[in-house]
Amino acid sequence: MEGFSQKGLVQQAQHVWSMLDEMAISDPQAYKEFIKKHTQDGMKYLAPPEPHMCVQSIMTKHKRKMPIFINYCSWERIPPQESMEDPVKVAGCELEEVEDKEHGKVAVISLAFNPQVLEKYGRHAENELDRKVLIEIGIMWVEQVNKHVKISQNFNLLDPDIPYKGSLQRIHQGFKKSFSTQDKQFEKDLSNLEENFGPLASAKPGTLLNQLANISVSNNESETVTTGTNSKPDIILPMENKKAKSGLIQEVSNKINPLPKPQYQLEQKKGDNSELMTLTILLPGVESVSECELEISQDDLALYVPDMYELHLDLPNVIHDEEATAKFNKKNSTLTVTMMPVKKVIV
Repeated sequence: MEGFSQKGLVQQAQHVWSMLDEMAISDPQAYKEFIKKHTQDGMKYLAPPEPHMCVQSIMTKHKRKMPIFINYCSWERIPPQESMEDPVKVAGCELEEVEDKEHGKVAVISLAFNPQVLEKYGRHAENELDRKVLIEIGIMWVEQVNKHVKISQNFNLLDPDIPYKGSLQRIHQGFKKSFSTQDKQFEKDLSNLEENFGPLASAKPGTLLNQLANISVSNNESETVTTGTNSKPDIILPMENKKAKSGLIQEVSNKINPLPKPQYQLEQKKGDNSELMTLTILLPGVESVSECELEISQDDLALYVPDMYELHLDLPNVIHDEEATAKFNKKNSTLTVTMMPVKKVIV
């Protein structure tokens, strides 16, 4: 659907509420069915993604190889294909490295597709080639988002009794984190509607008003409002046919505005019979180490402080990641990470 101006949005909303008032009087049964349908749509929208199938391959990152497991999940929040020419819409979590009992350290990432897409092209696809193409689309998405990552096209679909790798709770948390800013904007838009339409101020999140607040304010100069870039439940009203979009993959708008990169200093010091690498990160406003999410691998480091800071650093030397330590100083809000480089063997 094309964008609307602020004035156009108000007119559209007034039309919707007028239509509902008339429906409640003229056809109470249709009104009840309308509310029931959109409440059910809202429940589907709020439900977490469900694992559908898991694919195993080999990932190469900075010349280091390790197994990677890609979880293909079903989620109502992802819009379906509008036509065969429409690109497949994908949303994904961050790439993580975890310990696996069978394979040791592995990479895990979760992707979400519309249920209709997975039903047609997923595990039970009638055409095996269709399933192969869908899996390759997921691999392409991972490589596009993670610039230093390459994934082998020689993949293996795990058995049905292993629909995902990693923790189901982590999968849900990962998608929640990815969509956190969009959800906050959703709530903000809802509050604005409640303020503008006095009689609706008593509506609470989860009710019909929540389901109808399908708006997302953009930040461009024309201050338009678009309704086609997110996947919140739609009001079924007549609309113009949309033009087919080009491209094979379309990423669902779950990208948040980049968080500021904190100031940091990386130093190499000599310790007792060894060299140490010390990373000092300044985190003004952070009061506890519990607010920090720190991931360290042999050749890179990632720090995430929700809604505050984000840092990804490629390390100049390969380190013993299992021996790395981190300390947080509450007085000056400083995180100090100490790492030991791997000694180079001279042949």
